[in-house]
Amino acid sequence: MAFRLFCSRVSILFFSFTPHILPNQGKKRSFVLQHFGTINKGQSTLLLEVVPDSGAGELTGLRGKMQIKVENGKHFYEFDYEIAAV
Repeated sequence: MAFRLFCSRVSILFFSFTPHILPNQGKKRSFVLQHFGTINKGQSTLLLEVVPDSGAGELTGLRGKMQIKVENGKHFYEFDYEIAAV
């Protein structure tokens, strides 16, 4: 995973790339998820997207976005995706 962090007195920018390998009955599937976030004077934003053309194996053509929601201290992940025909 690559990770970078930039800070000033009141703002933060961070980004990372996280590889995901999903073994399934001997078949390898993988993709890379890009994380990009900012904190600007206390207001935060986060963008999670599949890196274009990073899907491999059964995930070739994968594109999508993920959201992380926090409810009552628990994290939930919503992954909106599609696999385009190649």
